[in-house]
Amino acid sequence: MQLETSLWYEFTNAVERGPLVYALKIESEEKVKITNDIYKQFTEVFSKEPWNFRLLQK
Repeated sequence: MQLETSLWYEFTNAVERGPLVYALKIESEEKVKITNDIYKQFTEVFSKEPWNFRLLQK
């Protein structure tokens, strides 16, 4: 299987090899957000370190 990239939301890219999608592990912090609307309670995830990387495409 060869590596492929796919285009996602807001021009982000994913690196894929068959059914696998590669990702970088980053430290994160979760915060529970409580709202009084139809979405009720949900969890927000924030990065604790810089994570903005770029792929060079040929």
